Amino acid sequence: MTDLVETWTWRELARHAAAVAQILEDTPDETVVVTLGSITSSSPGVTIDGANDEATNTIADNDTGGVTVTPTTVNITEGGATDSFDVVLDVEPSGTVTISVSADSQCTLSGASLPLTFDGTNWSTAQTVVVTAVDDAVAEGLHSCAITTGAASGGGYVSVAVAEVTANVTDNDAVGVIATASDSDAE
Repeated sequence: MTDLVETWTWRELARHAAAVAQILEDTPDETVVVTLGSITSSSPGVTIDGANDEATNTIADNDTGGVTVTPTTVNITEGGATDSFDVVLDVEPSGTVTISVSADSQCTLSGASLPLTFDGTNWSTAQTVVVTAVDDAVAEGLHSCAITTGAASGGGYVSVAVAEVTANVTDNDAVGVIATASDSDAE
């Protein structure tokens, strides 16, 4: 069996330490400092040169937050079929992310707790929002419900745009004329 030994300069060590930061930060760039103090080894013949050396490296924040909404069009029926859409973050946030979701008067929302909240434990798990048509007594024919999402906030997602959803609503009310019999002998 062969031992694999890799030698890094302190600057390389700092660069590799910075590479593991895959979380969306709130700050644009950060600095990492690696300091090597007194090092001892229990292995005979091991010497470490450069004790008390320090390397500094800047972490360029190139993470881009995104929010995926699927689908962006749903189909619902007054007094009948509901539909749903999912919302999930694309990159792990640095803290809690809040996304507001609201609907106009033609439909209601349920399912996920509103507003939607994501953090480091659930950012990659889709939250499902169920859309239900308001069953009114108005004959409107095929119409729609606008579901508005607010920009994401917090956790490095400040002002990240979130796609809106349109619900196509099938009406269950018929347009018609109501005829009422009248007494023709009344005068």
